[in-house]
Amino acid sequence: MKIKSILFLVFASFAYLSAQSPIADRPVAVISLHKTDVIPQSKFEQYLNILKGGDEGTEFTLDQKKEILNVMINQILVRQDASNRSIVVTQEQVKQMALQQLSMELQQAGVIPQGAVLNDYAQFVQVLESQGVNTSLYLENIESNIIIQTYITQTRKEDFDNIPNPTDREVRNYYNNNIAQFAMASYVTVEQIFFQKKDGVDIDALRTTSQQLYRSIESGSKIFDDAQLTEGDLFPNTSERSETVAIYNDPRAVQIFGQNFMDELFDNFDESNAFYLESDVGFHILRIVGAEEAGVLTLEETLSPVDNYTVRDYINELIRSEKQRALYEQLQKETIISLRDQAGEEGIRVFEDAIR
Repeated sequence: MKIKSILFLVFASFAYLSAQSPIADRPVAVISLHKTDVIPQSKFEQYLNILKGGDEGTEFTLDQKKEILNVMINQILVRQDASNRSIVVTQEQVKQMALQQLSMELQQAGVIPQGAVLNDYAQFVQVLESQGVNTSLYLENIESNIIIQTYITQTRKEDFDNIPNPTDREVRNYYNNNIAQFAMASYVTVEQIFFQKKDGVDIDALRTTSQQLYRSIESGSKIFDDAQLTEGDLFPNTSERSETVAIYNDPRAVQIFGQNFMDELFDNFDESNAFYLESDVGFHILRIVGAEEAGVLTLEETLSPVDNYTVRDYINELIRSEKQRALYEQLQKETIISLRDQAGEEGIRVFEDAIR
């Protein structure tokens, strides 16, 4: 494992655990800035085992162990100074961030769909335990991340406030260098009355209901706009009224709706009359209100036809976010140097014989 990866994992993921070990446990380091904390040998060994990732054949060199220990010391210095400045985080913040973090990890592993989020804390604990992960340690890791982020953003707030806005040249350079990002598939914008195929619903009855409504609209006995507003009340379990939505002619839409639906939709450019289609997810009474051929968006065009968020807005936000990230990394380094200077050699004692 590369040492940079080790340092990232420790600093970004593993929090310092207060010493609760036997008296005979040898100290690896003693840190005194505003109070005294001890890193006992048993806890240091636990971190090394975690970083091995279950690979018992992995061994760290002495220099690697020293660097890992230095990162743990840095965490304690930040925690001590944060506590001294009354910078705290609530358990509710920790739980919410933990749910988000675990959801992202499960999405990346393909365990849950993209965009899905765990909301139930009991389920959160169950998932961790099923993976053999200690819940308390996981939550403490999250708490450590939040404390470090909060500490830096609060103590150096003025630096973040003074980040300059992206210049027009920066925006245009990003756009020109990443033009492929802004290629847009053809799309249609539609209004619809949607009857969703759900578990436990009689699909044949649902098809009949949706077709009856469509025939009423087609014959003129019902008006699409009125039906769109009221049919959800008549069929609360099966009918959904949607606002204007954009459907792009791309692989993701094909995967959701099915190829036949997409072919029929993009062959129908009559923007005056409602029409009826069945997809893999339900039955649709549709009316096209706009269409656009494939092309490359300009800076002033919107990323989606149903909102006002332009390509320029997106690039501005992206560049500013990158400046914030770079500043955060710089301030993190400056913070550690400053806290180590405050503690001095007497405030940071390392017992190398306990590391070997």
